[in-house]
Amino acid sequence: MKTHGDRGWKSLPSYLDVVVPRVLEFLEGRSLKITFFLVGQDAVQEENAGLLAAIAQAGHEIGNHSYHHEPWLASSPVAEIEAEIARAEEAIRAATGRTPVGFRGPGYSTSATLIGVLARRGYLYDASTIPTFVGPRGSAPRRRGAGGTCSAPGATVCGPFAPTSWNGTAGALSRSL
Repeated sequence: MKTHGDRGWKSLPSYLDVVVPRVLEFLEGRSLKITFFLVGQDAVQEENAGLLAAIAQAGHEIGNHSYHHEPWLASSPVAEIEAEIARAEEAIRAATGRTPVGFRGPGYSTSATLIGVLARRGYLYDASTIPTFVGPRGSAPRRRGAGGTCSAPGATVCGPFAPTSWNGTAGALSRSL
């Protein structure tokens, strides 16, 4: 909503109370486990505590989706990225009892700086640019909504098509083009 300039974004509207119970029921009925990438500012909302705990209690993986969910995160200075990831980790851990080991950037965005922060923090994977055509296509509506620029002042919102993978021996992330 913020990226599109919708005024209601400041109230941080949430659909978790509607979606989470339905999705958990659907997954349980099919004996499926998935990864939920959680936004830190959703995790600190008292009304979401039980919902997010239920996700973890059902055995689903919990991933980090940043604290503020700003699509230009990947182009921020390293200190800001580090603070955003750390703050989300703390909020997610408090809400679910789990420390995330996977990350997906808002708006499918990524950068070498972001990958470096994740590797230093011990993340096992980054799903920001899953090596398919889905990531760039997912960014297309936002590009259109932002006047075709896909950026905020001084920041690139949509990351390049650059699949990421981990070096399994060292547990560190590397980029492959």
